[in-house]
Amino acid sequence: MLKSFFPKSVINLLVGREELYQEQELGRLTLIKTNLAGMLNHVMSVFKCNKKTTSAIDREARNFFWSSSAKTFPVAWEKICSPKSVGDLGVRPTAFYNNAAIAKLAWKIITDLSNWTVKINFDGSVSSNSAASGAIIGDSKGNPILASTRNLGSTLVLVAEATASRDSLLSAKEKGFTDVVVEWDSKLVIDVVTQKINPPWRIHQIVDDIRK
Repeated sequence: MLKSFFPKSVINLLVGREELYQEQELGRLTLIKTNLAGMLNHVMSVFKCNKKTTSAIDREARNFFWSSSAKTFPVAWEKICSPKSVGDLGVRPTAFYNNAAIAKLAWKIITDLSNWTVKINFDGSVSSNSAASGAIIGDSKGNPILASTRNLGSTLVLVAEATASRDSLLSAKEKGFTDVVVEWDSKLVIDVVTQKINPPWRIHQIVDDIRK
């Protein structure tokens, strides 16, 4: 795909629009900055282009800018690509733009939690007259992301297990996780949540919360 698309097919599109700008100052620069950059946005944001490809795009853009394929030019292309803040024209070097676009995509994947698959492990326990629930939310490789625990006072182990399940799912939802895998170790809670059996009255409300 890249081989057939880059770079001359892009530049040929610019050449076809040159007449629209021939009377305007820096018309070619405008074409390079608007049309060329816009046409490259998607591909540059998805594919990591090799140096040969990015250099070829820069070379064709440079030749188009100077309307020449000469080996020497009045101003070095590197200077034309320098920022406007230092007095130059601010054309984006293709390799720099490609790296920035890929980094932006990577950052979005890392920081957007809806892209993550998380695994939830939870448990409930009863000791003497005290019960507690706890859960760990981890990534797909099992590395922990967050953990929680809750003292439930005096209650049944079934209530502790169901509470741990509900609380962990609510925590995942509040954090923005949408792709969730739950590892259960209470068959009774599993059968209740999957509607294989009717829920005992003690956990009826908790089960309703889980199903939501």
